[in-house]
Amino acid sequence: MISKPNLAKLLWGVAKATKAVAPYAPVIVLAGNVGKGIDSLYSPDGIDAIFATPAGAKNLNQALKDATNDIAQTAENVARLIKATH
Repeated sequence: MISKPNLAKLLWGVAKATKAVAPYAPVIVLAGNVGKGIDSLYSPDGIDAIFATPAGAKNLNQALKDATNDIAQTAENVARLIKATH
């Protein structure tokens, strides 16, 4: 398990590396939970958008059961948004 501060550093590192080789590529994060304090991750040379993947409120067991479908649905919606704007 990655701690939240280490996960933020990891995400920031991936975003910075992506922007170094493809400055205009959008960096989008799909997360199981988006909490407070994410504003510091947004930057023109970092992360462009963060989306929570769970579809609605649910208990942990249901969230784990639905995770694959929730991630797929969120990813498809993000892809549709990118396609619609290009």
